Amino acid sequence: MFTGFTEDTIRFFLDIRFHNEISFYKAHEDEYRTHVKEPFYQFIDSMAETMLSIAPDIETRPSKCLARLRRDTRFTKDKSPFRDHLWLLFRRGGEARETCVTYWFELGPDRLVWGLGFWGANRPAMDALRKRMENKPQEVRKVFRQCGIPDDTLHIFGDAYQRMKPPAGLPVDLAMLIP
Repeated sequence: MFTGFTEDTIRFFLDIRFHNEISFYKAHEDEYRTHVKEPFYQFIDSMAETMLSIAPDIETRPSKCLARLRRDTRFTKDKSPFRDHLWLLFRRGGEARETCVTYWFELGPDRLVWGLGFWGANRPAMDALRKRMENKPQEVRKVFRQCGIPDDTLHIFGDAYQRMKPPAGLPVDLAMLIP
């Protein structure tokens, strides 16, 4: 049962940030399991029913949803072996991460973010979304209202697209989605 993330979760992230070495991790691996991995697994389990109500084929197994703490450093200048934060992704099982809608949550010492979107640039999906927003702006606004998203607090970020005047009835923040 998920009871929340604790100060020990954040403390582990801070410790690994300042002692980003394999020897440190090995000496504190039990703390990682207890204060980071298990609470994330519990959080994923607590969200599973809701996620499956959105789509019955969303992957909800914790081991498939949670990112690894160990970084892949093969193609980066930063060779630090561990992340100082973690994220989880809910997406349809078997679908490529780059092409499917992803619900995500990220926690670290300096961030708590969540959202819905694509892993990378998905031009066909963004074009379809833009077209829908242009053709049916009131329908899009209705969905936002149903989700409890006030017009002045919606923020869309990621790859920047050409800005233009939004169609009547859409908040200015959404202008970046419309070519």
